[in-house]
Amino acid sequence: MKAALCVICLIAAAWTNASPAQAGVGPNPIDGGGKISIGPITRPVGVSGGYTTIVPYNASAVVGARYLGPANVGTIGVNLFVNMRNEPGLLAYAQLASNPFSPYYRRFLTPAQLADDFGATPQDYARTIAYFQSYGLAVRGWTQRQMIWITGPQAAMERAFGTRFGMFSKAGQVFYAPLAQPRVAIPLPIASVQALDSFQRMHNHFIPGGRPYPASVIGSGFLIGVSPFQLASAFDYTGAYHINANCCKGDTINIGILGTGPIIAADVPNFKNAFHVGGTSTVTQVNVSCCSDTTPPPTTGFGCSGGLPGCNHEDIEAQLDTEQTASLAPNANIVFYLAYSATKCGGPCIGIALYEDELSQAASDNLVDIMSLSIGEGEVDALLGGVLNSNGSGPDPTLFASLAAEGIATFISSGDAGAEECFGDGTAEADKPCVSWPADDVNVVSVGGTTTPIDSNGRLDGLVTAWGVQTGQGFPGAGFGEGGGGVSFLATPRPAWQAPLGKVCSNNGVCDSTHRLQPTLSLNADEHTGTTVLYDSGFNGGPFVLESGGTSESAPDMAAMWALVLEACKQQSGCGGGFSGHTFRLGNPAPLLYGLSPAQMQATFLDVTYGNNALCNSSVASPPCTMFDDGYSAGTGYDLATGLGAPFARNLIRAVTGL
Repeated sequence: MKAALCVICLIAAAWTNASPAQAGVGPNPIDGGGKISIGPITRPVGVSGGYTTIVPYNASAVVGARYLGPANVGTIGVNLFVNMRNEPGLLAYAQLASNPFSPYYRRFLTPAQLADDFGATPQDYARTIAYFQSYGLAVRGWTQRQMIWITGPQAAMERAFGTRFGMFSKAGQVFYAPLAQPRVAIPLPIASVQALDSFQRMHNHFIPGGRPYPASVIGSGFLIGVSPFQLASAFDYTGAYHINANCCKGDTINIGILGTGPIIAADVPNFKNAFHVGGTSTVTQVNVSCCSDTTPPPTTGFGCSGGLPGCNHEDIEAQLDTEQTASLAPNANIVFYLAYSATKCGGPCIGIALYEDELSQAASDNLVDIMSLSIGEGEVDALLGGVLNSNGSGPDPTLFASLAAEGIATFISSGDAGAEECFGDGTAEADKPCVSWPADDVNVVSVGGTTTPIDSNGRLDGLVTAWGVQTGQGFPGAGFGEGGGGVSFLATPRPAWQAPLGKVCSNNGVCDSTHRLQPTLSLNADEHTGTTVLYDSGFNGGPFVLESGGTSESAPDMAAMWALVLEACKQQSGCGGGFSGHTFRLGNPAPLLYGLSPAQMQATFLDVTYGNNALCNSSVASPPCTMFDDGYSAGTGYDLATGLGAPFARNLIRAVTGL
């Protein structure tokens, strides 16, 4: 394929021929008054405001809950999102910086520029911090001035927020929450406060495919799951490794992993050694903590008993994410963000409960070029839980907008409950169409799942289908799963790069043409064709290997593939021309992926045309299913079961960079 046909190579011509609306000129989408000049461009910013004494929080946590009595949890921690001087401007700029038809394309910002252009004023940020410190609470902030981590004794937290906490029971969880509307004593720029309650729905997207075995069985030729060699061969990572003498294995590219639990340093080297994976990839852990909280406690094996901090065993999700990226991008640098608090959750907590802090740290560091997340909850439940507001511009979208504005590509698993990602959240939405959040965010790539038969030589050995009813039987959570996909009916407007897809409909004829669609693309995720994961190095006779599945596999697989794309961009003169210090970054990959020509699409993606992600109605107790809910079928072209299809690494590099 000639370099002139690559997406990046066509940008200059597209600007020349674009209309003012297409090129992003005309009325400025970041209009707010005032101007700050950075480099060759000028961007308006807004003014500070939005002071309040009433604290927005997740009041719905206690709806339908049973009150157990006053809370006595010792310590409490929260994340406070401040009113930024121009949050809409940040959300708009993130889109422009990843839009190949915009003059702002690839003019990525530093964390300090994010703060000065869009974040809270230094005075507002400092004033908010000082208020909570005056109550004896410990406070930690980040460069971009969007969020503050506050932690301390329950009594001090109650005085600072003018309320008391009680204990409640709901959906099998016992949690604390405010007994009255929280307020602060002076007007402060508070957008919302997360984690004033400890009710937790966020979960990983990992599904075990069988029982574990000692890792020594790999040496005897007894394979548990699909090896990195098989995946690399089937989806042509292998071809990408040898595009030329120097490319592409992820050299100098940094892949960030959002930590869901602890890791053991020996796991990735043991995994690579077991499968004879070469390369120089390393895993570096970044500890995210606040104030008087300690760093994460030592990792223990599964044989321990009790909870944190004494028992801190691996969750296997973190092992899957780090092992996949380090093996499929064998020369990349893996940066593992792991948050720990000895106090924030009414006691110790680690990883997934602190995902906002991990994302804030990644944005503040601006070190990684790619982020991979394997977490989510049903979008409807996230909306009702106060994570999002009705137009999708709540506090958490600013985290993903910040990553995109810095040029960081974010890949997020689409979920493992098919068309009903609210399934398992313990709400009344279980049998309704529901996509996973935060994979529905417009600044990320939603990665779905396929059932992918691969033989021992790394060849596709049968029909690749949507991960769905043919193996999952429509019963997620019972050792089965299905790839998440569908329409973001509630929160997220359809971005411009998805608009050409037009009207899409479910199996039961429910159609939509205005909202965000999931997934963008898909890779292997079925636990029945799942990959190998290794864990417990040095504990209990370990390490052990386990066959695993879930879109927790496909998301890091795609992050590794994009690392190869970015390395190729570094080497291609027509590609590595961004305006930031990270000139090879391409921002949110979604506009580039949807912007490929029909010929490039055909060469780059395996179009998955079989399978369905409908779930069995929850009234059916066990297989076989006699009543399926609404779902989505794979078909020719884009579909809501597998997106654009399954990408091949070498042809993706050629299509995007021309190398």
